[in-house]
Amino acid sequence: MSLLETRPPSAPTAPASAPAGTPRHEPAARRLGRALLSLPGLVVAFAVITALAMEPLHHVDLALQARWVHQVLPGWGHFFQAYLDPIAGQSVDAPILVLVALLVARRHGTWRPLLVAAAAEGAFYAIVGLMKIAFARPAPVRGGGVFFHGGLWRQGWEGISFPSGHTAESVLIYGAIVYLLATYSGVSRRTARVLTGLVVVVALNAAFVSFFLGWHWTTDLVAGWIAGAIALRVIVLGDRWLSRRLAGMGH
Repeated sequence: MSLLETRPPSAPTAPASAPAGTPRHEPAARRLGRALLSLPGLVVAFAVITALAMEPLHHVDLALQARWVHQVLPGWGHFFQAYLDPIAGQSVDAPILVLVALLVARRHGTWRPLLVAAAAEGAFYAIVGLMKIAFARPAPVRGGGVFFHGGLWRQGWEGISFPSGHTAESVLIYGAIVYLLATYSGVSRRTARVLTGLVVVVALNAAFVSFFLGWHWTTDLVAGWIAGAIALRVIVLGDRWLSRRLAGMGH
């Protein structure tokens, strides 16, 4: 079960290969994956990591927090900050998303890829951004990491570290790019899997960089992945709903 659901929105479900009347048994691992990557599953996962970050894992965050790049890779801080960190930032991923949406929309004569791109950008600020403001967790540079003790207006961007915007963006924006290519460009399932793997690499890079630079608590990074997945799932479900509506209207 993929978070991206790469089957074209308007494509009918393939008939079962088993003879009529034979029940289809989905592997347990696949059922579990489907449940975990469903919208309810992701919301529950986010609630769990948030509750753990508030108390049970707080001491773990404190123990793991450091500017590790200076201890492990001295002299590499500038490389991390200038070249690796921007990969999951708006200056890089937003132009790629817009370009892919424009190319796919023009090639296939549909405006829906542009709507998906706009929704992804909007969801980043509306869903992830509001989460960050609501939880008001100070970044490590501010110390403590206690929820609701920071805030955008009190401490600026350093007062809203949970969930991590970079890890959320790595999943949401790059995931939306892969969704557009897999759904509207007709790429093979193998290509879609490779592209999804690249999203995983980008997401791991975003967490690795922020962790080594000491910019986020560890639970911020995990929560960011989940928050990005929630936003992406909402967009995918919304696009598929719109596809069904338009199909029902004869468009």
